[in-house]
Amino acid sequence: MTDDAYILTDKRNHGYEISMKWLALTQGQIFSDFSSSSDNGTWNKTGFLKYALFDIPTISEQENAVKSIEP
Repeated sequence: MTDDAYILTDKRNHGYEISMKWLALTQGQIFSDFSSSSDNGTWNKTGFLKYALFDIPTISEQENAVKSIEP
């Protein structure tokens, strides 16, 4: 795999219930913050893993957010 694609998975050993749909719909800016605007569009994986922070609400709050965002 190259810097063109990464796979995000929930390994479920972190103690949180996470909706991947909620993560994609509401937290995209955090992922964008670690990408470059250069022609090759690299992503700073090291910086992301070290500095990215997520405020993760309860799973029911995540599900309600997804319902209110999706058409």
